[in-house]
Amino acid sequence: MRNAMVSVLLLTFTLLSMAFTSQSSSDTPLTAGLSDKKNSGLKHKETVSNEKAETETVELTAAEKDLLSRLVHAEAKGEPFEGKVAVASVVLNRMEAKQFPDSVSEVVYEENQFSPVSNGSIRRPADQESKRAVEEALEEPNSDALYFFNPDLTDDKWIRTREVTKKIGGHHFAI
Repeated sequence: MRNAMVSVLLLTFTLLSMAFTSQSSSDTPLTAGLSDKKNSGLKHKETVSNEKAETETVELTAAEKDLLSRLVHAEAKGEPFEGKVAVASVVLNRMEAKQFPDSVSEVVYEENQFSPVSNGSIRRPADQESKRAVEEALEEPNSDALYFFNPDLTDDKWIRTREVTKKIGGHHFAI
């Protein structure tokens, strides 16, 4: 925990230092691309890049863990534990990818992304296994996936164009 905090502080210091030093010979402003993530206007994220922050440690509040656990419970009920960890990892991966929002709630509630939000099952409490899956995903994510789907339950043609990197239970995990 202490090492993670030191890493975050060092990263913050480095970024602040860069902001106050002169620009490189390039004419590209330091803020180039920062608005791309929030203003893409894409219903589905067409540009798939899973660029990670320098620090892999993600710390969530109790409320964020609860929301993520409820999503895992609703999306992966009846799936193997490894699949539940992978579902949690998708949300965490999205938080770190440029083309997605930065927080658990923004990722979970992003329009048209997760069916439990639209059908209301996100409001149901999570079981213990889903809570454990979130904790495990925070400690050691088990995939680099940004998407998951059940090919037997979706008729979305776009999601089927994504490169599937792992299959766990009834879910396909994709980048």
